[in-house]
Amino acid sequence: MTVLDRLLDRSGARTDEVLGRRGRVALVLVFCGLAVAGPVIDVIATFWLHVLTRVMIFALFAISLDLVFGYTGLPSFGHAAMFGVGGYTVAFVTLGPTQNLLVTIATAALASATVALLIGWLSVRGTGLFFAFLTLAFAQVLYLVAFNDLPAQLLGADKITGGDNGLVGIPGYELFGVEFGGLFEYYYLTLVVVGICVALLIRIANSEFGRVLQGIRENEDRLTALGYDVTRYKVIAFTVSGTFTGVAGALYAPLVRIAHPSQLFWLTSADGIIMILVGGIGTLWGPMVGAAFITVFEEFATVVGNWHLYLGVLFVTMVIFLPGGIAGAISTVARSPREALSNARRAGRRYVRRVRGDRH
Repeated sequence: MTVLDRLLDRSGARTDEVLGRRGRVALVLVFCGLAVAGPVIDVIATFWLHVLTRVMIFALFAISLDLVFGYTGLPSFGHAAMFGVGGYTVAFVTLGPTQNLLVTIATAALASATVALLIGWLSVRGTGLFFAFLTLAFAQVLYLVAFNDLPAQLLGADKITGGDNGLVGIPGYELFGVEFGGLFEYYYLTLVVVGICVALLIRIANSEFGRVLQGIRENEDRLTALGYDVTRYKVIAFTVSGTFTGVAGALYAPLVRIAHPSQLFWLTSADGIIMILVGGIGTLWGPMVGAAFITVFEEFATVVGNWHLYLGVLFVTMVIFLPGGIAGAISTVARSPREALSNARRAGRRYVRRVRGDRH
């Protein structure tokens, strides 16, 4: 039964969910493990605390992008725009009026949602490569605006985006008198925020809205014929995805203490797409695995020259030998014993019927 069939099934029959009960339990255990491991990692190697924080941030970025790329079938190369806007918004707010966590994250999410709504509204009428290039073009425009500090030139100010130097010295957040300036505190802040966002994204993917998005991916024309406003669903999906991407950017900028034009550059979007394809497109949990794999790989690869070359070789190898990504490989391995047991049970029942003379 396809997603469209399940979407149109009003009988109340049980449908497949993103991350079933076992998957959700496993995800909770992973987050609990990260929470327990924090103090140990902080004592043994602070470097890995920084790496794990980056892993969680880019896991949120990848899973947000997967909502449009994997679930809706929209190959966006422009999500760096929302990621960078989230980072720059944090810089403007924390270097200015307040460092309050709730105010800053909410402002960054709103700014990113606005940019995503505009880009989505202008781009979703295109399909395939045309859509991809449109989103890429919009992101590159924002990159050039930040890199050349065009707002400062237009307003006659000294600096606004900081040009190619970016905005440095972004302070940590604070909430109810608690400061998150240290790496240890920021690790747990990131864990909580990412955990909440991932739970919300899974809830969205499991809703009827999420099933409509998958229906658009499978057969857009059929959904249009059934009366669904496909364009509106695409714009909403792009906006929701961009909002969570902005939150990821809002977490990343204080971690590295800078909002930089590179966060708006197309390579940031490319990194997210690679994480999705390596982890497993259209699975939500696969991109999180891909984010962990690629982030750790980059940390080791950067000690040698031309590390992007090694990343490219790894990506091509994964696409050829694991087209379903890491998630697809894990699912295949996990499914094989169940299928073997099920086939054995069916064969056993057929044998019993033959012994009894029951040929039905």
